[in-house]
Amino acid sequence: MAFACIGFLSIVGEVGLQSAMPGLSQQASLFTAIVYTGLLLYPAFAGGRRHEPRSPWWRGATAVLGPPLAYLVYFLAAVLAAGYLLYGCAKVKALATTSAPSPQPPLRY
Repeated sequence: MAFACIGFLSIVGEVGLQSAMPGLSQQASLFTAIVYTGLLLYPAFAGGRRHEPRSPWWRGATAVLGPPLAYLVYFLAAVLAAGYLLYGCAKVKALATTSAPSPQPPLRY
């Protein structure tokens, strides 16, 4: 729960709430933090009669959905990084093979 809060709050602090919310990773962190905070506080809301909800659906669904989202975000980041590296390498190679333009003399006013 702490890592989910840290993950969400760090990106909100970096780029702001409006820019952070469209991100899938940030939404997953926020959802996880909300669910596990609710599960942590459940005994207080139940008056101490129950330590967990009758159905383990929330805990199970959050645990099952977390890793695939993490893998998806990791895969997308790797694909974007590979594309950036390939484009960057091609651009550097193109710049290295073309002749550099002759330097311009400084402008005098």
